[in-house]
Amino acid sequence: MTMPAATNKPAESSPGTYRILTLVGAFLAACLLVTTAALGYASYSQSAKAEQTRTDANNLRTQKKDAETETANVRNEINNAKSDKSAHIWCDEFTSAYSSVSLLQEKASELSMKPTAQLDAITEYCPKKKEFVDALASAPRQFVGSTDTCEISDDTVTFSGDVWFDYQPLSDVGDIDLTVSVYMKKNGKPTIRDKALGQTTVTIPSGGTTTYSVTIPNPGLEGADCYTAATGFWPTGI
Repeated sequence: MTMPAATNKPAESSPGTYRILTLVGAFLAACLLVTTAALGYASYSQSAKAEQTRTDANNLRTQKKDAETETANVRNEINNAKSDKSAHIWCDEFTSAYSSVSLLQEKASELSMKPTAQLDAITEYCPKKKEFVDALASAPRQFVGSTDTCEISDDTVTFSGDVWFDYQPLSDVGDIDLTVSVYMKKNGKPTIRDKALGQTTVTIPSGGTTTYSVTIPNPGLEGADCYTAATGFWPTGI
């Protein structure tokens, strides 16, 4: 016997099922939206924080650079003030009292050891003194030219002659007062330890020549030779 085939009808969804699915979908969509927004905000926050960090770092670098610049400026002002004070002291103390050869050599040595800032300040405050010392410091060993005579009588000895500078930078300084010292010795030339028998100061004009004359009592040194030496220098009128 043949049995009739059964017919399967699709189950019908109820309206309640659709509502549940709709609510679930809406909930999932809302969750996704919230998650996306949260991730986006987190990303923005991290980016903003990184940008702020870079800005803060740049500001700190700028502040540090400004502080270093200000410190350097203050240090320069202090150094300049010290240089100015040192220059004033040097210029005021350096007078014709230092005109002897040995003292001038000391001053030249002292000047050579000063820093550039102080040298610049000295050049500004007393340029002629600075130029004078520089010229002496660079001069050759023999830079004074002369023609000398010595006239001996029973009572006196007269030294005379012409003197000039054989070194142009010294002539360029201007007129210079020159101290000429005279000696008489039997054995060898006079040294710094020998006492002069007499001296005179004459002015050598810039680039020119002048005469000198010194008369002393005859020391009675039979067979002694006459000597003259330039023992002092100073710019005229300074």
